[in-house]
Amino acid sequence: MKKISFIGAGNMAYAMADALFNGSKESTIGVYDIDSNRVKLFLNSFNTAVEYPSIKSLADSSDIVILAVKPQIIDIVLADLVDCNKIVVSIAAGISLESLVEKLPKAFVTRVMPNTPSLVGEMAAGVSFSKTMSEKQKSDVLSFLNYSGMAIEVEDESMDAVTGISGSGPAFAARIMNHFINAGIDQGLDSQTSRKLALNTFLGTAKLLLEKDMEIEELIKMVSSPGGTTVAGREILESSNIEKIIKETVIATVKRSKELGGK
Repeated sequence: MKKISFIGAGNMAYAMADALFNGSKESTIGVYDIDSNRVKLFLNSFNTAVEYPSIKSLADSSDIVILAVKPQIIDIVLADLVDCNKIVVSIAAGISLESLVEKLPKAFVTRVMPNTPSLVGEMAAGVSFSKTMSEKQKSDVLSFLNYSGMAIEVEDESMDAVTGISGSGPAFAARIMNHFINAGIDQGLDSQTSRKLALNTFLGTAKLLLEKDMEIEELIKMVSSPGGTTVAGREILESSNIEKIIKETVIATVKRSKELGGK
């Protein structure tokens, strides 16, 4: 039985712990956080959860340590883990694998950029491993992550880009969906009907592209009958600067991720 423990008990940590608890009967959960209310949430939600009085005691008792703290305070936490020789998984935005390895010389370090759809088991995450990790250790980390959704191994240099696409992406996607919902309301739909139609359209579109391994342009062509309604709408959409806006949105996100990592 593996003990997977969380330093930091915020929303992302909770989502990943929830996926682990519901998906694995062979793992127990540890938690440390200075916010007692967040710790209580873990203890009340997961009957295998154990609270630790310190970062060091948590690390000593765990097989995998999840660093789920804000990047602004991560150095304080790393100082307490300098002698840790366990698998350490960081989900802190902007903190490079190289920096983590340098500050945790005895640990087997992984960097992950998860996202909030892990709350429903649909996470899309990038993951990069330190060179000291064995294939078995990598497999253990991926098994943990897969309870929350999907994890793709990438080079650490690409992790800021992952942040821009999938880490922050749910907020951007939700904003666009909200515009569709409001447009439906403007055209006479009630709010609940417009919401269900819009959200399930985005969900179904993504599922179709993934499950049928379909090219995006192929799907666009499939929906676009000559002279039809979709073509009329596309003329407005494609004549706008939406592509430029989305690219600039991702660029700003990547830039901030690099700033958080001191790049």
